[in-house]
Amino acid sequence: MSTLTVLGAFPEASAQPLSAIEMDLVPIDLVTEWRRCGMIADFMADYMVPGFEQRETARSVLSTVMNELVENAAKFSADTRSPARASIRHHGEVVHLEVRNEATEKHVQSLRELLPVLAHDEATAVFRQRLQDRRGLGLALLARDYGATVGATVLPAGPDGRVTVCLRVVLSAAEVEQR
Repeated sequence: MSTLTVLGAFPEASAQPLSAIEMDLVPIDLVTEWRRCGMIADFMADYMVPGFEQRETARSVLSTVMNELVENAAKFSADTRSPARASIRHHGEVVHLEVRNEATEKHVQSLRELLPVLAHDEATAVFRQRLQDRRGLGLALLARDYGATVGATVLPAGPDGRVTVCLRVVLSAAEVEQR
């Protein structure tokens, strides 16, 4: 029996989404043609913006966040031929953006170190340190600049030895439109 581990803050939505889009992607396609990360993020953001009054602002924020998640899936997939799933769900007051993929153990360890710190409102300190170290700014930047809640669930390796990670960014709908 597998045990699901939660890293950082991973709030669940209290209601069905008002609008949602989900897409399967294959990381090798992204690695071989990196601009596809942005294309996917833009497409998903464009689909969601009719639910916001400030459409251009919402498009920019949603695309930026989704691009970071899609790039993470491309960079940290254990098998770049194994599909990943990206989704955006607008629940009224909050928007959930997430990517689920088979990740490397090294990436899971990095998330184990980062996400609990981000969950304790220390995004600025994490960002500063990562800027100094010149590594992994993306998730800390989202938490700092967008007031995002960033968390993940980890399903331990099954019989095939693969770990499944669901990385979630939660934004307030008001924040999506105020940038």
